Amino acid sequence: MPELMLFDLLQRLNEISSALLHAAETPDLESVLDRIAHVARDLGGTRYAALGVPDGRGGLQYFRTAGLTDEQIRMIDHVPRGHGLLGAIMSERRVIRVENIAHDPRSAGFPPNHPPMVSFLGVPVQTGGQLFGMLYLCDKRDGSLFNEADEVLIQTLASYAALAIAGAQITRQARRIQGLEERERIGMALHDGVIQSLYGLGMQVHLLSLSDQLQGRDLASIIDSLNQIIEDIRGFIAQLSTDESPRQSVRQLLEKAVERLNPPAELIISVDAPDDVPALSPMAVESLLLILNEGLSNVIRHSGAAVVRITAVLEDGWLTVSIEDDGRGFSPEETGDREGGGLGLPNMKRRAQSLGGELRLKSSPSRGTLLWLRIPLKHYR
Repeated sequence: MPELMLFDLLQRLNEISSALLHAAETPDLESVLDRIAHVARDLGGTRYAALGVPDGRGGLQYFRTAGLTDEQIRMIDHVPRGHGLLGAIMSERRVIRVENIAHDPRSAGFPPNHPPMVSFLGVPVQTGGQLFGMLYLCDKRDGSLFNEADEVLIQTLASYAALAIAGAQITRQARRIQGLEERERIGMALHDGVIQSLYGLGMQVHLLSLSDQLQGRDLASIIDSLNQIIEDIRGFIAQLSTDESPRQSVRQLLEKAVERLNPPAELIISVDAPDDVPALSPMAVESLLLILNEGLSNVIRHSGAAVVRITAVLEDGWLTVSIEDDGRGFSPEETGDREGGGLGLPNMKRRAQSLGGELRLKSSPSRGTLLWLRIPLKHYR
């Protein structure tokens, strides 16, 4: 007899484990809660089951039911608010088992059109000191009352349910963080790439309008630049970059960064770079181009330089790029918000760090500015 009881217990535990693992595979928290409520109803052999999740303010953030039809749910005046026996589980954090709900002094009654329920078993869904929810069962289908065996079974289910809910909450939070990071990444890409390109194009149009010598070839060049920027926007938003994109040499990448900014004709920009194709992933190349776009844009907008020298070296598994100008320069105190919290230098540093590299900026009044970037190649072979 004890062997049969042990075998039966192991079978029930296996049922609980399998059911909750299946519940945890659902893509969102509410689906997990819904499945747990249905598992509780099936294992407990009850007419009704529900799972509530506290909102941290004495009420319920979620309340999922099993055993009620959609029509019954629509007829009920309002969903439970965490009062009465439901709230007692939340506040006392212990098992509550009663033969008749109406006779318990903690009962708050039912809202209009709520189906009648008599017997009640409620257990906290918790692990350690953290309460994830409350599991409620009402009215066994065979008409019997809840007993100690039912308590053990539903408490065991609640332990598994706590892990399933915790996992679903972690997944939801991870997706939220991922979404925020992706939003920030696209925002940085738009600022560092597209907006800088638009700024350079705007400067070109402005200079042409002042010269009063706008010609057909100039207009064609502007249209080509606008079309390229539109394609950049599509790429950033739709994430169209793939590993099959054409590989470009270091020189081609640097010249591309210069070309996209449409620098003024009077600014002399020299590029000294190897014709070797760097061992960089497409995402690393994109980050490199955005760093260069931002750095060159700063030179064009703020330095007043006449000459810019861009130098790149591939050596010992590293790509080193420097942008040096002969402009007015600045002291560290003059950078203010631009360096501390703006979207310029902080973005460039974050991009360099994300590639496993480093970025330095050196400048002083009347002595120009040097931007120095170094990123490893070995991680992107």
